[in-house]
Amino acid sequence: MKFNIILLATIFFISCNGTSQHAEEQKGNEQNWQIAQVLKHEHSYNKLGLLDTTLRIQDMYVNGASGVVINFLITRKYDNVNNLISKKTFQLFKKKKELSEEVLYNYDAKNNLVLLTERFQNVVRKIIRNTYNDKNQIIEEMNIQKILEETPEDWNLDSAIAHHNDKKTPHYDTSIISYQYDIKGNTINKIYKNSNREIVETVTTIYSGNKKKVSYGINQMGDTVSITNYKQSGNLITEINQDKNNLLYTETNLYDGTKLIETISID
Repeated sequence: MKFNIILLATIFFISCNGTSQHAEEQKGNEQNWQIAQVLKHEHSYNKLGLLDTTLRIQDMYVNGASGVVINFLITRKYDNVNNLISKKTFQLFKKKKELSEEVLYNYDAKNNLVLLTERFQNVVRKIIRNTYNDKNQIIEEMNIQKILEETPEDWNLDSAIAHHNDKKTPHYDTSIISYQYDIKGNTINKIYKNSNREIVETVTTIYSGNKKKVSYGINQMGDTVSITNYKQSGNLITEINQDKNNLLYTETNLYDGTKLIETISID
């Protein structure tokens, strides 16, 4: 079977200014940056053009020099109508490979994704349940997420190592997203709720025709907590997200139609 292969690389940088006085003299776009992490993804595709395997090489840098390199192999399986049904991530060692993550996908008779189960080191980390209307539009997404375990305040590194293999009972939290549509099928409201179905935030999107113009996130107190602006040039759509609670953070997504082709996050 012939495979097509594409190589993608992601490079993370950290600022490495010297003294604070030197930093003040420099402009924001003239700061010295140093590589912190390099991720390389080599993808192969099957004869149907579906993403098959991915070799992920994670290179951690120390003081600008290549340090720890971790290799992962991601494999995928599809059903007879080309729905992705499983994705497994293996960490590669010199003489063996170990299953690190596994994601399972289940669909209804109309090929809508109704259940996603994510496991990390054989422990369920996330479950997503989706409900659809008769137009195959998602109307509710329920997220059941494993809660991060808190380390006791009196623990040190030795304590953490000593208790690393303790048997633990995972705890989970539930959140819900409800979707509302206009008569044209556009998503006009995404309503975020907690496990008690109390509204935490409502994201309202305003359209011009079928084109998105702007989205506003409003919390339960009526405050605007996020703004997303959209710019369209031909088939390319630029989505600029701003968090009103963190003015130093922005995320810009570039879409070709409905396909995400680039994300830039600045924090």
